[in-house]
Amino acid sequence: MRKKAKIFRRIVLVFLVMCFLINFYVIHTTAGRIRKADEMQSEHFDCVLVLGASIINNSVPSIMLRDRLNVAIRAYEMGLTDTIIMSGDHRSDDYNEPEVMKQYAISMGVPEEAIILDHEGTSTFNSILYLQRNYSDRRVLIVTQKYHLYRALFIAEAKGVDAYGLDAALQKYSSAAYNTVREFFARIKDFGSVMFNLTKSDIQGI
Repeated sequence: MRKKAKIFRRIVLVFLVMCFLINFYVIHTTAGRIRKADEMQSEHFDCVLVLGASIINNSVPSIMLRDRLNVAIRAYEMGLTDTIIMSGDHRSDDYNEPEVMKQYAISMGVPEEAIILDHEGTSTFNSILYLQRNYSDRRVLIVTQKYHLYRALFIAEAKGVDAYGLDAALQKYSSAAYNTVREFFARIKDFGSVMFNLTKSDIQGI
């Protein structure tokens, strides 16, 4: 019995070490591609991809999503791009992240013709697959909070997309601790998705 418990502890230890190594690898290999808007004034990208987040009453962006949108809009106003892609979850008529994102951007002065909607962005992995299908030969700027950018950029690089990240963390968020833990495991999930060359993620919202 003791021998089995010892083996089990070793297996758990190896698993935890692997989890931490995967997270370290994903962060270490992508950190150099994350920028602030002011650092990119002379650059131009074929499109900016805004990764979706939760919405309220199918009409109002959550705080984190609003920050992502505001940063993307600023990038557009700075001339960093002519096109903003809103990629999010459109699981039903009563929950449509891309449309809410679009309407917010329009209300802030972005012309409708500058906005493209990706309704199949049910996960970060699926949003990057959209880029692979449509912008694999283009230069892309991904907008989300920094903790999330590491994973998005890791997937993009693995899928052959020339992507950089724009940090949208404009404030401290009450969900920061939860997001950190959730993202720890999400990086492991998408590391596996990349290693097994999956063509879609069925896990929504991650």
